[in-house]
This record gives sequence, structure tokens and C-alpha cells, in this order.
Amino acid sequence: MNKPLFTLELLHSYYSDGTFNDCRLSADAATAQIIQRFQLLQNRQGGVASLYGRGNNPQDLLQYISMQYPDQPLRFVLLSDTQKFSRVTDLPLSWAGQVIFKTQGADAPTGTITLLPTLSDNVLYQDSAIGFIDVYPSDLLTWGSQTPSYQIAFNARKIHWYYHLFNRGEMVLQNPLISDDEGLQFEAPLPFVSDNGEQGLSFSSGDKTFAFAQIPKQQFNLSDRLRTTLENDGQEIEKNLIKGLPTPVANPIKFTNKNEGKYVYTEINIFL
Repeated sequence: MNKPLFTLELLHSYYSDGTFNDCRLSADAATAQIIQRFQLLQNRQGGVASLYGRGNNPQDLLQYISMQYPDQPLRFVLLSDTQKFSRVTDLPLSWAGQVIFKTQGADAPTGTITLLPTLSDNVLYQDSAIGFIDVYPSDLLTWGSQTPSYQIAFNARKIHWYYHLFNRGEMVLQNPLISDDEGLQFEAPLPFVSDNGEQGLSFSSGDKTFAFAQIPKQQFNLSDRLRTTLENDGQEIEKNLIKGLPTPVANPIKFTNKNEGKYVYTEINIFL
């Protein structure tokens, strides 16, 4: 009978269901030998990966593995699209390396333990490797009769947005604005000139930031505020021009120094 030696939940807030489904776990060469020797079984269901051992008492098996391989962890490489991961994950822009997780030094085993990452230089020269996790059999033994349960969690990167509006038609705009259905507005537009010299208007999210999302939660609209005639008391009405503006998917991330700090942003072009 197979019993779980540990479970590991992979989470990432970028994905709509919160699970890091784009990440695969791959045992390194030394761990693969241990898995083969002791006929261990790797399993993955949704965002939860598990390692199973044969027999009714996982503690006995873990004790034996720990004695045979003292101080040697079970290492599992985290594999994903490195460019996408570094783009959508809340990590320093100036850093280009790998994330390391270890069960050593984790909190006392109560419930599920969230392992904290260490940012490292590239130590694994393997395609698609974004990092690795070291699971120590001696740490698993401290759980007693409980199944060791760990999780690693990444947050989506939050950035500022710029919308650049280019009016290529004959429509005359009086007071264009960008807002969502809840009333959240971008700052008033400023004149903007593109790299190829085309003139337009630029709308900034200002101090507001938005997280990258697999399915964008934030939807904005372009409208124009029109002042009616005096017969209607000169009231303003909003004319919707574009419902559901595009959101940044593969747009480059840029940054500039602003207010004594880095202002990280992306740009989206819209055309009329």
C-alpha cells in the first residue's frame, strides 16, 4: 500500500484558479536514483504534487532513507516558462536568477507550512528551470503520524499602466477619459508623441497599480464627455467610444525613476 511521504501545493496569484499549473516538478539525478531504489511514486493532482512510498509506515521508510543518505535532500527542480515567470511574478526587476525553497528551518509542523523563497544566482543550468525545492527526510520525520504538507506561493507582479490614444479618424474629442464601470479613472490625458512621430494623448494610471492576471480582472472603457446645449442646462454626458480596452498581455515592462523610486509600467496603444 502506498502512503504519502509529503505533499506540496504550488500557488501563483497570476492564474485564475490560484494554482501554478504551468510549473512542473522534476527530480534531479540523485533524487531520481532514490526514487527508483525505493520504488517511490510521484503524483500530481491540480496544483498539489505528492511523493508516495511503499508500505504502511512512512516513518520507517523515511528513517531508513535518512540513514542511507544523511544530510542529502530530495531535490525537485521547478520547471516553467522562464520569461513568462519573470515577467508576471513579483520579483525584483534587476534580479535574474532562480528561486530556492528548503524545508530546513521551516516552522514547526502544524497544518500546511508555506516555504519562503531565497533568491539565488543561476545554480542549475537546465532549460526552463526557475528554481528548486529541497525536501529533507529528517524534516519529514518531525511530522510524526501527520502527512507533511508544504506549499510555495508566488504573487503576480503589479505595475502601472499607460494608455496611448491615437485618433486616426475624423472624430473630434472634447474631453476623453478612461475609466471602469466602478468609477475608477485614469489621470487626465497629456500630449504624447510616439517613437515614429505620431501625435496622440497619454493616459496614466498614476499611483494605481494593477496585477498581471491570466484572465484580466480590470476592464477599462474609453469615453468622451460632451457638454450638451444650454437647453439641457449645459450638462455633461458621457459617450462610450470603446468598451473593454485591451489589457497588457505581452507588452514590454519598462521603468523610470519617479518620486525617488522606480516607476514600473507598461504601455498599451489604442486607435480611433
